[in-house]
Amino acid sequence: MNASSNVSQLDALHLELLHAAIPQQYDTIGVMMPGVAGRIGCRASAYRSAAKRLCRSGAENVESLLAAFLSDAQCRRTQGRGYVQEVLWTVMLAASQVEGIPFAKRLEWLDKLAQCADNWASCDLLGEAVKDFTLPQNEASAFAFLDALIKSRNLWRIRLALVLMLAHMAPAGSRPLKRAVQLSSAPEVLTCAAQSYYGSMGLAWAFSVYAVHDFSLAERVVADLIVNKRIDPATARRTAQKVRESFRSAQAEKAMLSQNIQKALDGMPAGSLPAARNSKPAGGVPAFRRQRLKGTPPSAAL
Repeated sequence: MNASSNVSQLDALHLELLHAAIPQQYDTIGVMMPGVAGRIGCRASAYRSAAKRLCRSGAENVESLLAAFLSDAQCRRTQGRGYVQEVLWTVMLAASQVEGIPFAKRLEWLDKLAQCADNWASCDLLGEAVKDFTLPQNEASAFAFLDALIKSRNLWRIRLALVLMLAHMAPAGSRPLKRAVQLSSAPEVLTCAAQSYYGSMGLAWAFSVYAVHDFSLAERVVADLIVNKRIDPATARRTAQKVRESFRSAQAEKAMLSQNIQKALDGMPAGSLPAARNSKPAGGVPAFRRQRLKGTPPSAAL
């Protein structure tokens, strides 16, 4: 399939999602994604359905579309144009789930798509969707990839690594879980958590999932991070909060972990823990109102 045809497919996808957009969805998601531009407000069912259709078209077509999209994404960075977030999410899902792709190529795609992720929604969607991440024969390559994401020191690549680990490594057994906990305690991750709200919430979420699969391990590691002055207090408290909010943790475990985290924090001298600069971003987006015109090109309707 030639480049022109791929661009036409992406334009058609863009228009399809535009027609599926809902103003209320734009407003709702906008509150949770302050400052993220290039959205049209589609329900998840719209872009997930489109991604499944792309998967049925075969790996070769998905690879061609991915190349066309990434080329446009580069234009967006340099010239200020490009497809909307929902098109990115559709391409992410298709590239993550299409059958018949060698794992090494899947990781190449994942790495390229990670460069387009600049918000928590993109990281979480991509991290949870990717196939074959926990197959035994892929474990070494998967952890090497995770290590590279973490060593990048980039907020969104670290967030992606955390989501990959909590979604795939945590339920995969004792050895992958322990290694995931170890990587989640890396200096790059802890620094990212102290400096960014989305890094902090990503780490807290990861530890809350680890606690579901091995409560004593997660509890011990978080307590050690506090005692050894490696984790900031806001992230430690958010970890306790995420555990309390979990429907998969027992009530007794929730209470125990929260109490132990607070006890460890209370035992630390004031100012001894890493300084936190990870407050929640302020403000949502103004209400989005527009008239959807059937057949209007995406560039004219946005």
